[in-house]
Amino acid sequence: MGDYDYTLGIPYFDVYIAETGNIAFDMAIFIHEIKELFLCWQAGIKEEDIRAFDIMFEEERKQGLHGEDDEPGDDPRSPYYHQHQKATQDEKKWIKDTGNKWKDYCKSCMEVEE
Repeated sequence: MGDYDYTLGIPYFDVYIAETGNIAFDMAIFIHEIKELFLCWQAGIKEEDIRAFDIMFEEERKQGLHGEDDEPGDDPRSPYYHQHQKATQDEKKWIKDTGNKWKDYCKSCMEVEE
């Protein structure tokens, strides 16, 4: 749903998010991505390590080792596991604070991915 690019040591970030058709959902994606990005940057996790893990995870998915809805950041082997979990907490709080339901948000995100 979202993605980001950054360079360690340089405080310049690009954040990309999908448009769901619901601004509250779009903001939830942004909140997740910006928090995860910053926490990874702050922890010194290299973007190339994140990308390499995500590529490996997707290869494992093709082998049937992960479900269709599984996210690389939820895998405890992920170099950004803790950052992803913290970002997801804020994402869930935002959805609740805006009067939306997590299941509706997830459904909307899945529809955009298709």
